[in-house]
Amino acid sequence: QWVDYSRISIHIKRAVIAAEDGKFLEHHGFDWDGMKKALKKNQRRGKRAAGGSTISQQLAKNLFLSPSKSYIRKAQEAVITLMIETCWSKQRILEVYLNMA
Repeated sequence: QWVDYSRISIHIKRAVIAAEDGKFLEHHGFDWDGMKKALKKNQRRGKRAAGGSTISQQLAKNLFLSPSKSYIRKAQEAVITLMIETCWSKQRILEVYLNMA
């Protein structure tokens, strides 16, 4: 059942941002520093151990794309992320993300 943004606990909003995307309110869809850190961590471990996806990127994937892992899907995700960030407010992005979770 859909829950309007105003009815979602501020504690849940803050917890999700802290856990998933600490720079959510600052970036425009991509946390370049987070992606660099994830890439370095993955290179050190020799496998995919960390991801650098933002809430907006996760929403793009979960709303419109398959969970497959490929460069084509990642490129599609980037385009959709830009569209979401251009058309929706951060409040709307978080509202839809939390309702999908």
